[in-house]
Amino acid sequence: MKRAPSSKSVLLLEPDHMIRHTVALTARSIGLADVQEVPSLKTAQEMLRQQVFDGLLLSLDENDRELELIERVRAGQTQSPASALVAVMVARCDQTRAEKLRVAGVNQIILRPFKVKTLLSTLHAMSL
Repeated sequence: MKRAPSSKSVLLLEPDHMIRHTVALTARSIGLADVQEVPSLKTAQEMLRQQVFDGLLLSLDENDRELELIERVRAGQTQSPASALVAVMVARCDQTRAEKLRVAGVNQIILRPFKVKTLLSTLHAMSL
């Protein structure tokens, strides 16, 4: 599917198929963003090597393994601009983790459980 010139491209890394698919389909259908959905870190790494994304919406595991993606983007080691907007979804976030995410260049932290509307609002902010 070819994206509209004004539509931003966002990489959505979310292991839960229902959440991933609902957010991506809704965002595309209302013209919010061209969301490329991936279920795993490995697939996300491949996508970042091949395509340009204006933003990243990433589900982080308890070990924050996905931070590597953000670090690579910020270091200019992907096709995406180092300034790409990054939002993460986490189950817990204490002050130490919040600081770690801030240092990595995360623009927004979304706590689980969340409503799909929250992710769509985040995508809307990324598209401005």
